[in-house]
Amino acid sequence: NVKIAKNEIDKRKSNFYPNASLSALYSNTNSNDSITKKDEYMLSLNVNIPIYNKQTNDYYTEAKELYNSTYY
Repeated sequence: NVKIAKNEIDKRKSNFYPNASLSALYSNTNSNDSITKKDEYMLSLNVNIPIYNKQTNDYYTEAKELYNSTYY
């Protein structure tokens, strides 16, 4: 039970860490006149840096309390 509670703390603590996602897009357009050809490339980086979230903090505190009650 102690190990499960510790894993739950680690899982909930991860909500405080920054995360990033990367996506890429390629588009190829040809017109009917065979003259216009357009290639488009797009690369997108999204970074989320949590500053403070009361709900996340309460969720983490709950996990710590569960761990302490299981451990003692």
